[in-house]
Amino acid sequence: VKPMHHPHHVWVTQTKRITTWMIRIFFAATVAFSIPVDKLLSIEAFLKGSLMGIFPCIATKVLCAPFMGDAKFVIGWAMVGRAEFA
Repeated sequence: VKPMHHPHHVWVTQTKRITTWMIRIFFAATVAFSIPVDKLLSIEAFLKGSLMGIFPCIATKVLCAPFMGDAKFVIGWAMVGRAEFA
């Protein structure tokens, strides 16, 4: 006789992928429909997003490159790609 937790384990393993995607879609739609499009596509929002992306996210990783040895900028840009684009 199988233990009582076995049906739960089977259910979780069989529905894990679809449950994860449904949760993602639900929360993405919740956030997407709560932001007015005219505020999202404004010049002010674009400039603030660009500043937040260029200076604190990209520049800090590339500017730490001179302290990394011979492969300076390769390491700096690799850190940018891994953190910001992955």
